[in-house]
Amino acid sequence: MLREKVQEAKRQNEMQENGLLAAYETNIFAVQGNNFPYGSLELFYDQLQGSKAEAVEQVQYDNNGEVVQLEEAFNKTEQDYGQYTSVKKIAGLPQNTFASKKSRAKTAFEIADHQLNLKKEEVELREANAIKVVLNQITRELNRYMDGAKLAEQQAFDENFQQFEPS
Repeated sequence: MLREKVQEAKRQNEMQENGLLAAYETNIFAVQGNNFPYGSLELFYDQLQGSKAEAVEQVQYDNNGEVVQLEEAFNKTEQDYGQYTSVKKIAGLPQNTFASKKSRAKTAFEIADHQLNLKKEEVELREANAIKVVLNQITRELNRYMDGAKLAEQQAFDENFQQFEPS
C-alpha cells in the first residue's frame, strides 16, 4: 500500500512539473520574456531541479539517523543469521538448540529487513511530499503572472505512519 502511494505521488509530481514547464514556456516566458525572474526555460528548469534536490536532501538529512540505525540492525541480524546458515551443526550444541537459534536469527533478520524497507519507502514518500511542496510554491508564484486560467496545486499524501513493533 505504501509503495502505491509513493508511485502515485511521484506520478503526480511528474505531471505537475510537466504542467509547470509547459505553462512557463507558453504563458509566462512567451509574454514576459527574459524580464521574468527565472529567465529562459532552461534556467527555470535548472532552478526547479535545484529546489527539488534541496527538498530531497533535507528529508534525507532529517531521516538519516533512523535509516543508519536500521541498516546497522539489519547488517547485524544478517551476519547473525549467516552464521547459522553457513553450517549444518555447531559442535557441542544440541541439534534442537541449533535449530531454535537459527529460527530466531532468521525471524530477527526478516523483521530488520522489513523495518529497513518500510523506512526507505517512508522516506521516499516524504521526499515526494517535499517535492510537492516545492512544486506548489512555484505554482503559486507562477499563478500571480498567469492571465486567465490558473495552475492547480496538489494535496500532499498522508504521512501519519505507524510502525508496528514485534512484541
